[in-house]
Amino acid sequence: MQTSVVTLSVLASCIDAPYEPPPLPAVARVVASWDPLACGERSRVVLELEDESGAKLARSVPCALGGISLDVAHYGVYFGTPGAERLIVDEPMVYWQVSVPP
Repeated sequence: MQTSVVTLSVLASCIDAPYEPPPLPAVARVVASWDPLACGERSRVVLELEDESGAKLARSVPCALGGISLDVAHYGVYFGTPGAERLIVDEPMVYWQVSVPP
């Protein structure tokens, strides 16, 4: 009897958990780079991408690294910062040279 109570409580906790869909697999990677000597007082750089449907991706790294990468779930047009530039992702690897504001 005690074993069945433990089993039922374990099963009930699994059923009660909210469903979260798994993240979409990455189709492409955007690799952005900049001149790390142009960072000045800036300590971090944030790369933000938004696709045409409004889905957003963001990541930040120390400016001195000089580069960052983001995995995207589909090909298409993305709008990114810094600079709100338009970026076309149509290959598995897209290299993007950005300028870091002072």
